Amino acid sequence: MELEKDVEQYLKKQIKKNGGKSLKFTSTEKGVPDQTILLPSGRTVYVETKKHNGVLSPSQIKMHKTFRKLNQTVFTAFSKKEVDTIIKDLQKEGEFD
Repeated sequence: MELEKDVEQYLKKQIKKNGGKSLKFTSTEKGVPDQTILLPSGRTVYVETKKHNGVLSPSQIKMHKTFRKLNQTVFTAFSKKEVDTIIKDLQKEGEFD
């Protein structure tokens, strides 16, 4: 079973491999996604990582909704396979070109 730290480390590795930068910040507000991802295209996206059977807290759900209302992209990855899906989707959108 993949732990949250395993999913997060894998995300960071895959983002770097594709020319992006993954940053982890400590926020003064609860619910902010774990990783801020800077993409070569100039776009910024946010990723919350969780262990395989993890759940989003109410504050995370609320903050993700707030981000989306502000036209920000927020992903949640519960596994390395889901990280791969996020990477493939971003590649299709030309974010790593």
